[in-house]
Amino acid sequence: MPKNLYIIGTMNTADRSIALLDTALRRRFVFIEMLPNSSLLSTDCAGVNLQFLLEAMNARIEFLLDKDHTIGHAYFLGLDSLEGLKECFKDKIIPLLQEYFYDDHAKINAVLNNNDMLKEKTMDSALQKLLGDFIDTDKKIYQITEASGWGVETFIKIYKDASQAQSNETTEQTPNP
Repeated sequence: MPKNLYIIGTMNTADRSIALLDTALRRRFVFIEMLPNSSLLSTDCAGVNLQFLLEAMNARIEFLLDKDHTIGHAYFLGLDSLEGLKECFKDKIIPLLQEYFYDDHAKINAVLNNNDMLKEKTMDSALQKLLGDFIDTDKKIYQITEASGWGVETFIKIYKDASQAQSNETTEQTPNP
């Protein structure tokens, strides 16, 4: 092999189905962990701070699962419009969260900070009467809302409380003159 040939491979540590392959590769190669880097993202994608957005979601995911399941910054690279951000969430982020949480939409809703991308589904009275003896009445069922209804505020709500808490901490740490 030529000395100027480098082989670079990537793998997602969240995928445990390839554990044996992972072990074999780790014995033979050097691994460099690359965690999500929000500083590579825009602070203004159609009014949405992608850095705050990624950090807020990943903080919640890390507590609900672990750091190996955090969302990578690559999902958001190159986004420059609200339509692109909607598409990213509809086609990539929400399906990834559904996979991570095995369709536990309450946890997905928590990661999204109850931002109205998921709505609680209610059972009409006829269906409740028919299924009443067979279902857990405390069970919540969610459905994904239409992406066309997601505005800038929908995305800002994901990080709004978290970014306010960060700015409050900074303010509290800054001495008054």
